[in-house]
Amino acid sequence: MYYVISGSGTVTVNGIDYVLEPGSTFYVPGDAEHGVRNHTSNKDFRSLYVFPTSSFEDIVYRWSDEKTEAQR
Repeated sequence: MYYVISGSGTVTVNGIDYVLEPGSTFYVPGDAEHGVRNHTSNKDFRSLYVFPTSSFEDIVYRWSDEKTEAQR
C-alpha cells in the first residue's frame, strides 16, 4: 500500500494508469506488475509504502523484461 506525500504522478498497475496527487493512497496486489512515474521534473514525487509482512526478506520483486524479440 502506498500513500502520496508530495508531487503528482501516475501509477500503472497491470497496464491500467491511475493519476496520483498528494493524499492519494493506492494498493498494489501481490504479483501485479506496476510502476510509478513523476509528472513534473521540478518537484519530487514522494511516497510512503508498507508491505503486508513482518519481514522485508519476505518481499519478492519481479522485473519485467521489456526487450522485444528483435532486440534479443
